Amino acid sequence: MRIYDFQGPSFVWGSWIIKRGSPLLVAISSALRVYDFAFYDLGFTQAHLEVRRKNRTAFAFHRRFGAEITHSDDLDHFLRITRESYETVRPRYARAIGAETPDRWPVSQP
Repeated sequence: MRIYDFQGPSFVWGSWIIKRGSPLLVAISSALRVYDFAFYDLGFTQAHLEVRRKNRTAFAFHRRFGAEITHSDDLDHFLRITRESYETVRPRYARAIGAETPDRWPVSQP
């Protein structure tokens, strides 16, 4: 997983590789960690994302995390998630992975 394409207060995250056989909730855990790192450690205030229209699974995942569609073209949906919208859904997903809903946790924690 990486963050890139810094545009002022905004970033993109991607290059998401999850090892086959990983626990089912690893996707949620890794998304929480990347958003915490970018929003709280690096100070970004939003993320901008580009998801292929055909990739309904990824699109639904980002929407559940609070992403809003900014625009679409024939190939892609373009999304934005603000720190505020993330903070609204974060406690629910932290509970889902069994975290004690800390305000945040160190990125280096496994």
